[in-house]
Amino acid sequence: HFPLVKPTKLAHKAPNFIPMKHTCSPQGWAKSRAIGANQRKDNAMAFYELTYVLRPDVPTQHVETTTNKIADVIKKVRGKVVKTEQWGLRTLAYTIKKHKKGYYTHLGVSMPGEGLPEVENNLKLNEDVIRFITVKVDDISKDPSAVMKAKARAAAEAGEDMPS
Repeated sequence: HFPLVKPTKLAHKAPNFIPMKHTCSPQGWAKSRAIGANQRKDNAMAFYELTYVLRPDVPTQHVETTTNKIADVIKKVRGKVVKTEQWGLRTLAYTIKKHKKGYYTHLGVSMPGEGLPEVENNLKLNEDVIRFITVKVDDISKDPSAVMKAKARAAAEAGEDMPS
């Protein structure tokens, strides 16, 4: 929807303006937009990594309940939880809403992009969630995350150090 403007009209605004040659007609633009729309329908499912932090004063059972509620919202928007990791109670890098610790949960999710605002809105409305982040990724790895690997390594080292 860009109007074709003669370069002389823009010369005073952008002295280095070089007019671009259009290789296709406006009808060709409409076709290319339609092709892009069809491709988006075929690839409607996208992969996301969703990590959220719950308040530290919630019971441990409530952490699982919150994860199940978020999974239900994801299923409602035609999505699927591929991977779930409970990172446990961790110290925050800085104080968030007067909390120095929080329960971390990491989800690998496959869902259409149209459902993302609804999932994030539910996280915003949940009083126990103090922070969350959603990142679009190319693929969800089945391997444990770096946090889980570090926990396993620390547990293995602690097991080796203990006398029998």
